[in-house]
Amino acid sequence: THLLSLAYAANTVTVVVAQLLVLRWLAGRRRTTATAMAAVTWAVTWVIVIAAGQLGSGAAAAALFAIALVAFGVGETLFSPTLPAIVNDIAPPEAAGRYNGLSTLAFTTGFLLGPVIGGAALGAGAGTALFGALVLACLIAAALALALGRHLRPAVNQIASPTSAESPV
Repeated sequence: THLLSLAYAANTVTVVVAQLLVLRWLAGRRRTTATAMAAVTWAVTWVIVIAAGQLGSGAAAAALFAIALVAFGVGETLFSPTLPAIVNDIAPPEAAGRYNGLSTLAFTTGFLLGPVIGGAALGAGAGTALFGALVLACLIAAALALALGRHLRPAVNQIASPTSAESPV
């Protein structure tokens, strides 16, 4: 449990440190490209988790799992300025609340169902298959993000630089 807590701490530190660096690096790039990069990063995360699971227990497995959580944190920072902003930009003003509500519902449904489905799959001994399915799902999501990019107006698909973002005042 001690090594696992260090892995989660590595994820948290990665998100805190990387978010400003990644946001600056993404400035001027397409949101859908960043979303695809996040999905590919998460696919790599699940490959690392599969490898860590093959090591069994011990320090080597815990270290590999910590690397997976660092990679997941990088994916989180790539994702945060993308899909939620696309939803805001494509929503008609009179329906923005519904668009954001549905987007949040879809996202949080994963937080609700993920542990249930994952726990059942792991309990049934299907861990490698579960993580393999996650790799495939992430790669499909990356392809869909890139396909979406061809249908969005450039203004909707552009990540603004932190200094050029409009001030709320």
